[in-house]
Amino acid sequence: MSIQIADEKLVAAFAQSKQPVEIRDPSGRILGTLTPRPVEPEISEEELRIIEGDRTHGKWHTAAEVEAKLKELRQRLS
Repeated sequence: MSIQIADEKLVAAFAQSKQPVEIRDPSGRILGTLTPRPVEPEISEEELRIIEGDRTHGKWHTAAEVEAKLKELRQRLS
Protein backbone atom coordinates (compact mmCIF):
# COMPACT_ATOMS: atom_id res chain seq x y z
CA MET A 1 0.00 0.00 0.00
CA SER A 2 1.26 3.42 -0.91
CA ILE A 3 0.92 6.34 1.50
CA GLN A 4 0.35 9.90 0.28
CA ILE A 5 0.47 12.95 2.52
CA ALA A 6 -2.42 15.40 2.03
CA ASP A 7 -1.70 19.11 1.81
CA GLU A 8 -3.08 21.50 4.46
CA LYS A 9 -5.96 22.65 2.22
CA LEU A 10 -7.23 19.08 1.79
CA VAL A 11 -6.79 18.32 5.48
CA ALA A 12 -8.78 21.44 6.46
CA ALA A 13 -11.60 20.65 4.01
CA PHE A 14 -11.84 17.08 5.21
CA ALA A 15 -11.69 18.03 8.91
CA GLN A 16 -14.71 20.36 8.55
CA SER A 17 -16.86 17.91 6.60
CA LYS A 18 -19.41 15.63 8.19
CA GLN A 19 -20.26 14.04 4.83
CA PRO A 20 -18.09 11.93 2.49
CA VAL A 21 -15.56 13.96 0.49
CA GLU A 22 -14.72 13.09 -3.13
CA ILE A 23 -11.04 13.41 -3.98
CA ARG A 24 -10.47 14.32 -7.65
CA ASP A 25 -7.43 14.91 -9.81
CA PRO A 26 -6.98 18.23 -11.69
CA SER A 27 -8.92 16.87 -14.68
CA GLY A 28 -11.93 16.04 -12.48
CA ARG A 29 -11.47 12.27 -12.43
CA ILE A 30 -12.57 10.76 -9.10
CA LEU A 31 -9.65 9.21 -7.25
CA GLY A 32 -11.62 8.11 -4.23
CA THR A 33 -13.99 9.08 -1.47
CA LEU A 34 -13.03 9.74 2.14
CA THR A 35 -15.72 9.17 4.73
CA PRO A 36 -15.16 10.93 8.05
CA ARG A 37 -15.60 8.93 11.22
CA PRO A 38 -17.55 10.57 14.02
CA VAL A 39 -15.29 11.70 16.83
CA GLU A 40 -18.04 11.78 19.41
CA PRO A 41 -20.57 8.98 19.81
CA GLU A 42 -24.03 9.76 18.48
CA ILE A 43 -25.53 8.59 21.76
CA SER A 44 -25.34 10.58 24.97
CA GLU A 45 -23.90 9.32 28.25
CA GLU A 46 -27.40 9.49 29.74
CA GLU A 47 -28.80 7.29 26.95
CA LEU A 48 -25.98 4.78 27.52
CA ARG A 49 -26.79 4.60 31.24
CA ILE A 50 -30.48 4.05 30.45
CA ILE A 51 -29.66 1.26 28.00
CA GLU A 52 -27.23 -0.40 30.40
CA GLY A 53 -29.80 -0.27 33.20
CA ASP A 54 -32.75 -1.42 31.09
CA ARG A 55 -32.87 -5.17 31.03
CA THR A 56 -36.60 -5.43 30.42
CA HIS A 57 -36.29 -6.11 26.69
CA GLY A 58 -35.84 -9.86 26.93
CA LYS A 59 -33.33 -12.05 28.69
CA TRP A 60 -29.66 -11.13 28.56
CA HIS A 61 -27.01 -13.83 28.12
CA THR A 62 -23.36 -14.01 29.03
CA ALA A 63 -20.73 -14.57 26.34
CA ALA A 64 -20.24 -18.12 27.67
CA GLU A 65 -23.96 -18.84 27.31
CA VAL A 66 -23.97 -17.55 23.73
CA GLU A 67 -20.91 -19.60 22.84
CA ALA A 68 -22.47 -22.74 24.36
CA LYS A 69 -25.69 -22.20 22.38
CA LEU A 70 -23.74 -21.68 19.15
CA LYS A 71 -21.77 -24.86 19.79
CA GLU A 72 -25.03 -26.74 20.37
CA LEU A 73 -26.54 -25.40 17.13
CA ARG A 74 -23.42 -26.26 15.14
CA GLN A 75 -23.53 -29.83 16.46
CA ARG A 76 -27.17 -30.16 15.38
CA LEU A 77 -26.26 -29.08 11.84
CA SER A 78 -23.42 -31.55 11.44
